[in-house]
Amino acid sequence: MKEFKMIAVVMVTLVFISCKSSSNSETHALNKTDTIDNARISNSHEEYFLDSSLNFENWDSLKSYVKKKERTFYFTKFFDDLELNSDHSDSAKILKKEFGIARAHFYFKFIKKLPKTNLSVSHLGTLSPYATNITTQERREVYNTFPAEIRNNDIGKKALITINTYTYEKNIGKKLSDFNTLNTWDITENIHQLGSIINSGKRYTILVFGASWCSPCRVQERGLKKMQHKLDTSNIAIVGLSVDADKTKFANYVKDEDFFWDTYRLDDRMENPLVKFLGFSGIPRNFLLDSNHSILKEDLDVFEILKVIGKKS
Repeated sequence: MKEFKMIAVVMVTLVFISCKSSSNSETHALNKTDTIDNARISNSHEEYFLDSSLNFENWDSLKSYVKKKERTFYFTKFFDDLELNSDHSDSAKILKKEFGIARAHFYFKFIKKLPKTNLSVSHLGTLSPYATNITTQERREVYNTFPAEIRNNDIGKKALITINTYTYEKNIGKKLSDFNTLNTWDITENIHQLGSIINSGKRYTILVFGASWCSPCRVQERGLKKMQHKLDTSNIAIVGLSVDADKTKFANYVKDEDFFWDTYRLDDRMENPLVKFLGFSGIPRNFLLDSNHSILKEDLDVFEILKVIGKKS
């Protein structure tokens, strides 16, 4: 059985794509009459799949196989066209990220099978944090199968530190009251203190950290916008917090998207005191607050936040 196939992951989690395969070339062309959302994948895309039913004797042979698939997947005329086409560039970027997620699952299987070496533990530490189906607990359990001499050397210690940064537990229970006077800016550059914009009086507040330049953020936010009719907005407030450095791009993005929630810009990008307090180094990042501004949930995926609200309601 072919597990963790890249295209399978994409079909479930993101988009359906269409391209025409040439009999004597790996190049593909985008059919401009199709959209990324309504097309289909043909069996000819077998060439892109990562086949985890294969066996590899060592990391060199495994990595050579993955690199070949990456070259096939990333550097086709089809994806060049997608990334140059403004209507589809986000989808192409997310699709590439999905390949990275599939690759993480693929590597994780072989980390468990191949000899427990410094190279294996290093790969364990660098698995994509976006591969959320590989839980932090699962990563720790595999880490603990390595010999003590590897776990206790510099490479092993570094891997564990990285694994532990992927947990979304460290901020649970923290309150944001110390940041009530933190300045934020709206699209007209008026200043709003954080305490005032999250003090909605509603049972829950979702903080959505993103930026105009962040493709995964845009995709998530557009998906959240489509959920408006399904959300109990009398009970839930959403606040966008952007780490954009470019004021004009931030303002244009918010205006163009016309979200049903307000979005504010933080200064100093990822060095902002609130971001540093919460301890994350990449976006998107989402937080669920209760009415006392205590953190109930943190996740890369805003839809995981919505699931928690559903269970608590």
